[in-house]
Amino acid sequence: MSVGAGKVFAVGDTVGRYRLVALLDRGGMATVWAAEGPSGPVALKMLGLEAEGVRERFELEARALLKLRHPNVVRAVDYGRADDGTAFVTGVRLGRAVACCPGVTCSRRSRRR
Repeated sequence: MSVGAGKVFAVGDTVGRYRLVALLDRGGMATVWAAEGPSGPVALKMLGLEAEGVRERFELEARALLKLRHPNVVRAVDYGRADDGTAFVTGVRLGRAVACCPGVTCSRRSRRR
């Protein structure tokens, strides 16, 4: 489970067009979920902190990621808000990587490198 801006999210919940499959990792500002969308698996980064200017910065990052194309950067494909207003952004390449390593969190993967 993780807390969004106004709700506790759990496996099976729907966020926008995406169904949450597994909680991958959480940080100070956001949580990252493996999710299933209309076009297949994605990683879904969901804002968990509501403070002055945080949502605006998160959405600015999401819009920038939608335009950015680089082989070492996760390609964002969508962003929006859950029914409760929690902001989210989805990425494809990370979603594929997550599908290859079930049960391994992002932080565990990065420590192994």
